[in-house]
Amino acid sequence: MNDTLTRAYVEEVEYQTCMINNLKRWMRYVLLTSSLSLFLIVSTLQLRLWIRFIFVIVMALCVIAAVLIGWAIHNGTANVSSLLERMNR
Repeated sequence: MNDTLTRAYVEEVEYQTCMINNLKRWMRYVLLTSSLSLFLIVSTLQLRLWIRFIFVIVMALCVIAAVLIGWAIHNGTANVSSLLERMNR
């Protein structure tokens, strides 16, 4: 493999690794928001029913977002592994 192609692979791996780390940060935020929503749903605080309903919706959206972000992290990691395999050939 020539130097230009090798540098391009290295830059792509670095970029995708940075993006995967960003997704991991978003995953933490989504899980934190989901956990706080669950806490407010089951807490003994005197919250109105419509407020609890809003927290149920927020928690459901966060769980869906967490699944999608986890799927993106999985596929991104597989893509980086594939790029590294091609580099080593």
